[in-house]
Amino acid sequence: MLVVADYASRGTCSAIFAEWVGAWKATGIIKGRTLNARPAGHKPTGSDPDKSGEHGSPLQGDTTMKELLEFIAKSMVDNPGAVKVTEKPGEHSTTLELTVGEGDMGKVIGKQGRIAKAIRTVVSAAAVRDKKKYYVEIV
Repeated sequence: MLVVADYASRGTCSAIFAEWVGAWKATGIIKGRTLNARPAGHKPTGSDPDKSGEHGSPLQGDTTMKELLEFIAKSMVDNPGAVKVTEKPGEHSTTLELTVGEGDMGKVIGKQGRIAKAIRTVVSAAAVRDKKKYYVEIV
């Protein structure tokens, strides 16, 4: 499970990451201090603990990495209608290509690529449940 409140309290993330956490809490992607925290006494169903979500899935329900990346990008750009995410599956990894409007490219990349790096980190952390690598390309 990824504890997001500790990152914000140590000051190791950008202000936009703290805004995402607030937005995720508001939309229900994050509950409590951890991503998708389970209620006390929750017992997962199924025989395989990794597939049943015993360790806590970073996403709610059937949310995909594509939807997560779209949500992140749309929350930070001026023209959310121009945001497009294309998924290109590979043998051992999947590439997510993020396309935004011309004026929003700088907002998605950030100073010295800090925002882009934060986006890639969040997607990688959320991808743990799939046991697959995801690469984010901003085109």
